Amino acid sequence: MPISGYMGNGSGVNYGIFQVKPFMETSIANWIYNTFGITYEQFEIPFNIFHYGIARPFIIWVLVLLHVIAAIYHHTMLKDNVLKRMLPSKS
Repeated sequence: MPISGYMGNGSGVNYGIFQVKPFMETSIANWIYNTFGITYEQFEIPFNIFHYGIARPFIIWVLVLLHVIAAIYHHTMLKDNVLKRMLPSKS
């Protein structure tokens, strides 16, 4: 997701210490646009479909559910300290 998010990002990112330029200004993007004869707006459509139509409503929640199941599995079946270490301490 970070790679496809970057490829679909048209504005770049400013982290204060350094900046990441927009994907559409990279040589890889220019090669893609020239090779396939498309614009950035046309290139961005599949990334928007993936991020807003598939990843956000489905993949993220599946990952959360799998993490919950894994924590419960560790606590009940393996009987290790993983779940207790994730909870806030009482001290």
